[in-house]
Parts: sequence; C-alpha cells; structure tokens
Amino acid sequence: MRAKPWRGALDDTLWQERGLFRLIRAQVGRFLGRRYLRGLPNMSFKTVSVVVCAALSLAACSSRAAQDRTAPIRALLSADALMMVSFDTNGDLSVTRDEAEAGFAHEFTRADANTDGSLQPIEFTNWSNLVLGGSQIGPYRLDFDRNVDNIITREEFDTEMRARFSQYDEDENGALSRSEFVRLVGQARTPTPRRQPVAIGGRTP
Repeated sequence: MRAKPWRGALDDTLWQERGLFRLIRAQVGRFLGRRYLRGLPNMSFKTVSVVVCAALSLAACSSRAAQDRTAPIRALLSADALMMVSFDTNGDLSVTRDEAEAGFAHEFTRADANTDGSLQPIEFTNWSNLVLGGSQIGPYRLDFDRNVDNIITREEFDTEMRARFSQYDEDENGALSRSEFVRLVGQARTPTPRRQPVAIGGRTP
C-alpha cells in the first residue's frame, strides 16, 4: 500500500520543525542557561521563537557594549585649553594659578589694541582669531560680556578666565595638569547661563 503524498510531506515538515526546535533549544540554553530549558517542551513554536529572538538581542547588546569598551578613546582639546597651556612659563607641564593670573593679564593686554582698558567687539574678535583659532570657537564674546554692553572690562575678562581655570581644575589643587585639559568626546562642559540683555527705555534690545 503506497503512502499518501500529503502524509509524506507532513512527515517531512514535522521532521524539519523538530530539528529546528532542537537548534532553538540549544541556542536558548547557551544564552539563558540550562534551567530555562525545562519549560521549553511545553512552549509553542511561536513562543520559543520569541524567546530566542530576545536572547539573541541581549547577546548582540552585550557584544556591542564590549566593543564600545575596547574602542579607541576619542578626546578633544578646547581652544581655551590651548591658550592656558601656553601659560606654563617654567615648562614643568603644569599651570599654577599664579602662572594663570599672569597669563590672563598678558592676554588682556594683547587684546586691548587701543590700550583703553576695555575690549571692544572688534578687539575681541581679532584676539579670538589670533589666540583661540577663530571667533567661531569658544569662549565667545558674550561669555565675557555678561551685562551685554558691548564692552569687556578687565574685571569681566578675569572673572571668566578664573571660572574656566576652576572648571578645569578637577582635583582642586590649584594647578592644571595636561590630563585635566583633555576631555572625552561627549563629555561636554556644563553650559554657563547667560544673562538677559539689559532693558533700555523699557525695551529689551
């Protein structure tokens, strides 16, 4: 008696499903552990497939995290850090607060082209292009000009510079090492809040 064609096809399908089930069972045991295997025979094929997909997703995330930990570290050096490095006058690879104060005075004198004791916007732009590498790179003029009167006084200049020195001084020892100047990519500096423009005649410019 010859077997019916549909029964042979059904047997082949069941055999393939059993083989796939064994493969899925092995993969689940690999990623989730043997204690999860006990409940697999009672699960439907669809449920087991969902479990395997979840296990594979977790494995992919773990692999990606491991790659992130082993990836090369990318770092940035800010424009103001380049300037402060130049304040290391004795070449000991550390910028003390006294060296920084002397550097702030020197840079203000460099920027104050007309020697009137304050910096006009054009003076700051020229200084920024020369020392910081461009006016599009921070620190910006309004970081210094807190009252937005288009004039940067010596006090405003020193106040901003000292604040930046303190932000770099992570160990608060009063000196900046080379490692404190370097910041990892994504490790952005906390933005400094800016004051609103001063109202003139009841209107804000």
